[in-house]
Amino acid sequence: MKILFYTPFNLRSRDTESLMQAFLKQKHEVLLLTQSEKGIYHEKCTSLGVKSYAYFTDKKYKYLFILKHFIYLIKFSRKNKIDIIYAHLENASMIAVLAQYFIKAKVISCRHVTEEPHLLNSKKYLSQIKLVNKLSKMIIVVSQQCKDFMVNVENVNPSKIKVINLSYNFSLYDPINFENVNLINSNNNSGVLKFIMASRFIKNKKPFTALELIKKLKEDGLHVKLIILGSGPLEKEIKNWISVNNLENEISLSGYVDNVLDYFAASDILLIPSITESSSVVLKEAGLAKTTSIICKNVGDAESYLSNEDVFFVNKENFILEAREIAITHVSKPDILKAMGQNLHKKVLERFSIDNNLAHYDSINSNKENELVPRIAFVSSHIHTSLQFEWFEEELYKQNIYNIHVIINTLQNEEPLLHTELLKLGIKSYLLNYKNRLSLFTLLFSLRKIIKENKINVIHTTLPYGNLIGQLAALSLGIKARITTCENASWAFDYNSRRQKIIDRFTFWSAKKVISVADTANDFLLNTWKIKPSNLVQINHSLKFIEYESVTSERINKIKTELNIKPEDFTMGMIARTEFWKGHQYAVEAMAEVVKLYPNIKLLICGSIGFDHQKLLDLISKNNLENNVKFIGFVNDTVAFLKAIKVQIHIPINKYVENCGISIIEGMAAKTPQLLTFSGYSYQSAKHLKNAYVVDYCNSKEVTQGIIYLYTNYDEAIAFGEQAYKDALDQYTTEVKYNKHMQVYNEILNN
Repeated sequence: MKILFYTPFNLRSRDTESLMQAFLKQKHEVLLLTQSEKGIYHEKCTSLGVKSYAYFTDKKYKYLFILKHFIYLIKFSRKNKIDIIYAHLENASMIAVLAQYFIKAKVISCRHVTEEPHLLNSKKYLSQIKLVNKLSKMIIVVSQQCKDFMVNVENVNPSKIKVINLSYNFSLYDPINFENVNLINSNNNSGVLKFIMASRFIKNKKPFTALELIKKLKEDGLHVKLIILGSGPLEKEIKNWISVNNLENEISLSGYVDNVLDYFAASDILLIPSITESSSVVLKEAGLAKTTSIICKNVGDAESYLSNEDVFFVNKENFILEAREIAITHVSKPDILKAMGQNLHKKVLERFSIDNNLAHYDSINSNKENELVPRIAFVSSHIHTSLQFEWFEEELYKQNIYNIHVIINTLQNEEPLLHTELLKLGIKSYLLNYKNRLSLFTLLFSLRKIIKENKINVIHTTLPYGNLIGQLAALSLGIKARITTCENASWAFDYNSRRQKIIDRFTFWSAKKVISVADTANDFLLNTWKIKPSNLVQINHSLKFIEYESVTSERINKIKTELNIKPEDFTMGMIARTEFWKGHQYAVEAMAEVVKLYPNIKLLICGSIGFDHQKLLDLISKNNLENNVKFIGFVNDTVAFLKAIKVQIHIPINKYVENCGISIIEGMAAKTPQLLTFSGYSYQSAKHLKNAYVVDYCNSKEVTQGIIYLYTNYDEAIAFGEQAYKDALDQYTTEVKYNKHMQVYNEILNN
């Protein structure tokens, strides 16, 4: 494909540079054309292998400017046989959507602002936005907030808007040069609170709010410094204001700099008083430098992925007052600012990495005009709650991917929590109640009706009756995109269940792709079930990490009260259905020895009731552990539970029985110290005495030793939890799961 990036600017744009670099690696030919003279942007793009061009004309006569660029873009596209044009910002998008009727290239408008044209109340800008919205066949926006604004305020058809996060190869930023950092700080004495602001000097970015804040802090007796990066039409007024208020020693203007990370690293706090953001670039750059920020609430997408542990959120109407209180409170707390900066760093790398967002562009760049768009039905059974399903479907919903969920309900007289939560999110969820084996026939016809009503073209099944009925319905309706996720590859063999073996064998025969959720499952599916390697795809389960990072103390205290978790007790947790292969026996036998030495250690076992429930209760009673080991059943708030306990125990009896183990990665996300066997996700992620304490299978003696070690070395245990969290970010985020699944769906639908 020949892909053109068409823009009005010539300064650095590392997000578009990252895309160009990624497209080049995919063997596309990439070109750059700007409406401004060649600059550093062209130099950097050329060094990547991009063919860079510029066409500059005088803007004095607006309509002549539009006409010249309109004609030039048509000629350029025809001459270079361009297939796709990514037009960034409204000046370029307007020309591109007008030219699209005279060229073969597919034109995509890329919008980087949300409400800015409306706040500026510029007739020209608003007219431009309206024209682009109307004529664009596809508009890429960088935040869900922007899409919502366009749909609700500008009345744009939501089907033409695609949300894709800003995407970076962060190595395109030069590493922080600490000699430069020291030089930037050379005039600052110790005890100075250092702020930075980086933006265009325009009204809605509120530069004077930052200036007033510095003035107030100086009046409060604080030693402060503000570096301002950028330029714009208000520059002269800003310089005059600084002079009139005698703040030349406190405020300096550094203009445009390429080594922006050095300036952020030299600062304690980034100020973003702006009232108009879609997805702040400078916030991401501050995150790279591990510098926290003060930012307005309800502006841009920051609140969708950050919490109060990462940045300071303030009300835009009271920015100066609230930022002033933050500064006064934290001027002597650099460790807190540093920790927040590190948290921000992790979130930015996770959400905005080019690797986690590139799949969105792959479907666009395929340039298949008749490409089918997935409409997905998830069909499951034997399920009560599933955060990984809930969060994955929420991500699909946010990305405008139509999906429904059909639950074959095997819970007697109870409604699955997953069903309730999906409905709250606005996702269609259907309950088909299972009564007995004969009811499977009526459920099949009910499912067929739901599939036809929703015009489904992808059937994704999981768990016994979800697989059986879902795959049968798909086959009978001629749906070729049939996928199954294997939640437990060895279950039929563990229980020697002939019925389950028949269901599994049928499912693996029917499905075009079998999704394995862990390394261990791959081995079993390939070697025991003889799945063709070409039909097997590994996609780990995932979590919405922000849910584990923003747990309020109220939620934690509530669950402690409900479960009678006392401060003087060392309370551990075990999230596992009462099946023999989960290893409860060895945890209980270990507790019988542990309590002899440490009677304040308690174990709470939660989860659904399984085949071996009574055996567990009998074992607890036999060892007189009723005061120290309790089965508490299903817990509504597992996230708060993991935050409330001291250690999580998860010890399945061999390598294969635990296909994945959601509770393992939930513990990693919650930073809860864990005692594990190498099974499911712990097989591929756990490292003994580095991010967990690992014991052998079916070994109560080692479990005893592990509990005592974690109890007597709890500071070290906390460090295990911290490291596990860092390791989880690389493998188990919702963004990674979404991209991999979309590749599977699109491959089956369109090949």
